[in-house]
Amino acid sequence: MAKFEVNGEYVHGDLPFLGGFTVKEYYALPDAEQERIWNEMYFAEFDDMPEVEIKPDAYISTR
Repeated sequence: MAKFEVNGEYVHGDLPFLGGFTVKEYYALPDAEQERIWNEMYFAEFDDMPEVEIKPDAYISTR
């Protein structure tokens, strides 16, 4: 079974990935289509996040 490198880790091509594609299907797409799907998924997550008020002295975990 084919493995693909995703963020420095090797994963099987049949694993679910972005936009309803498997890893193998996604990487078989033209670069422009990969970029379009990536941007659509990435920005959709941020658009759906509610804004929250954070106090200036809040502790931010590094984990």
